[in-house]
Amino acid sequence: MPEPMSGCWLWLGSERSNNYGCFCKNGGNYPAHRASYEIYVGPIQDGLVIDHLCRNTWCVNPDHLEPVTRLENLMRGFRPLKQPRGFYCGPRHNLNKTHCARGHELSGSNLLVRKCGRRQCRECHRQKWHRLRAKQTQAVATQASEPAAPSPDPYKDRPSLPPSAEAASEQLDR
Repeated sequence: MPEPMSGCWLWLGSERSNNYGCFCKNGGNYPAHRASYEIYVGPIQDGLVIDHLCRNTWCVNPDHLEPVTRLENLMRGFRPLKQPRGFYCGPRHNLNKTHCARGHELSGSNLLVRKCGRRQCRECHRQKWHRLRAKQTQAVATQASEPAAPSPDPYKDRPSLPPSAEAASEQLDR
């Protein structure tokens, strides 16, 4: 439905938990703004997301939609720091950083961009993974080198088993 003041075409159908319009397609939810762009403009290139230039997530006007990278969408956006699903993406000023805290460049093959948009230094991530792996390997080796403690006798505190039927009858005969 066109909104006369802004030019937005407001989606009046279902909504997702993240305040975007959606509809059922092939048994799952499909974003209404993506469908609108694909119908009126054409296919969306792999790796790109649709940015609402009007900042209205209910808008499906293809003139207000533009395919951009996830990072570009984050840089332009006014999203809250906390994602709907609880992902924390960090302050927006981190998006402008060119180097990590250890001095590695945050670009090209050294840049990891998480689904929530969080940027991470690939080299620092690799070093952290190697430290964690070494710690796990050391824990397993330490555990294997220690002599195993004798296992406690599971029958120690259990009452003795009842005497067999023959032994019981012999006791009665006495």
